Amino acid sequence: MIAAPGVSLEDVVRAANDELFETAQSTEPVPFCLTDYYQQEMGTGLIRLWRAGTRLVPPSALADHKLTGAALEDRWRQGGDRRVNLDPGYVSALQMVLATTKPLPQAIYLRDGIYAVVELIYRDRAFAALPWTYPDYRKAAAENLFEPFRSHFLKLRREKEK
Repeated sequence: MIAAPGVSLEDVVRAANDELFETAQSTEPVPFCLTDYYQQEMGTGLIRLWRAGTRLVPPSALADHKLTGAALEDRWRQGGDRRVNLDPGYVSALQMVLATTKPLPQAIYLRDGIYAVVELIYRDRAFAALPWTYPDYRKAAAENLFEPFRSHFLKLRREKEK
């Protein structure tokens, strides 16, 4: 999630917990400053955080989560501009996949204008960026921010298999 100044991340997390999934783990909020992609729409001083859910969700639910996330974003719109960006994704044993509405060359169409993009792959006991990986995901992978999410996923998967 990315939020503009003046938007309560706590309120956004609470809404996402209610509408998408309960938070099991979260990174600390960090400045979203590696690209100016959202600056025209959302302004400067953006804050980013990533969170992982309490339960396994099938990858087939990714499009549903992106559509729900888009509806949640609308709650914080001002003058037609987004003040919140929610991009659901999932971590598996081998990759991190992100939902998007952008028809990128590396994106696979799911349905209803929603695509899936592998942003990171897991190899040599760490997440690694791909040529198209967004700068903030690249930095987070280099700092091992997603390793706890992967460990959480593996734990949930082992529990389910019992």
